[in-house]
Amino acid sequence: MKETSADDLIAKLRAHIEKQGYDIVDGDPDDATRAKHSRIARLSVNGPIINAFRTPVDNPRAQAVVASLTRTFGMAPVQLRTLGGTVPIAPFIEKLGFPALIIPIVNFDNNQHEENENLRLGAFFDGIVTIAAVIRQ
Repeated sequence: MKETSADDLIAKLRAHIEKQGYDIVDGDPDDATRAKHSRIARLSVNGPIINAFRTPVDNPRAQAVVASLTRTFGMAPVQLRTLGGTVPIAPFIEKLGFPALIIPIVNFDNNQHEENENLRLGAFFDGIVTIAAVIRQ
């Protein structure tokens, strides 16, 4: 399934902000801009723009992973249509045309990228089993 490109999403955000009556700048507004416009919003896009990706759950490779995890754990894994975060694999998917899956192996409250980020030992050991199940499918 083709996703909305990151450039399109940025354009839609920009259009929404402008529709609210704001003049958009990409840096700190100067005095002339402040004098000319009563409503100013700063919209800065930093770093590389990475598109989203999604592999359909009926993809044969995805179904093979689900089957392997179901055999290993005795129940089907939860399958989510979309996950948050930036995973810079989309350019490879786009260029090479192969499917990709995200299989999280962390505890739900791990506080990723925070000062109290954590990984419970149980999640760590389950993660080892999960990775082995995916490899041996």
